[in-house]
Amino acid sequence: MLDGFVSGIKIKFEKYNEQSLMLEGSIENVRVWDPDMSKTTSDRNRHLIRLIDCDGNDGDDETNFFSFRYRTFKTLHIRQNEHESLPDWIEKKIASGDIDDYLVAKIRPLEFIYLPCQ
Repeated sequence: MLDGFVSGIKIKFEKYNEQSLMLEGSIENVRVWDPDMSKTTSDRNRHLIRLIDCDGNDGDDETNFFSFRYRTFKTLHIRQNEHESLPDWIEKKIASGDIDDYLVAKIRPLEFIYLPCQ
């Protein structure tokens, strides 16, 4: 048997008068561990799945496990009135009219541990 949990699930939806919308979401944390104390193993190896940071330590900082942002806009005028920063290549596509929406997704590294039964 394994225990697992997902926490901090958030979704935000906004629809604007200009026929545009924004959808944001995130999952704060995910963990799976083996609660069986009858086996001799370290606590570190009981965690089968957990977040890690770039240095390989436990991922207990404030960064979400997964996040996304989906945004549509119909005109350059709408986009110019916003205060969000976008990558240059998206800004150029918006200005030329080649793009009217975008999706940004981020995921943090996970550590998977599997120790077969002996």
